[in-house]
Amino acid sequence: MASLDSHDDAYDDDYDDSDEGGWSDDDVVDLIECPSCQAMIYEDSVQCPHCNEYISHSTSPWSGHPWWWYVLAISGVIALVFALAL
Repeated sequence: MASLDSHDDAYDDDYDDSDEGGWSDDDVVDLIECPSCQAMIYEDSVQCPHCNEYISHSTSPWSGHPWWWYVLAISGVIALVFALAL
């Protein structure tokens, strides 16, 4: 009966270390935080598996801000218009 060391050596010679059948950098999956529960989820997820909230991948500068941010922005625009009108 052969020992385990000689068995492992036999497979080392047959091992193909080229990238054709192995992992590449393109296979790495990126993780992001869920906006609702901050759990780490896959970047391509449609729904969080932890809190079941749907994930929106919006790139709009108007998304994700609290209501008071919009009030402050509109107030600033109105103040600028009044300052330029005087």
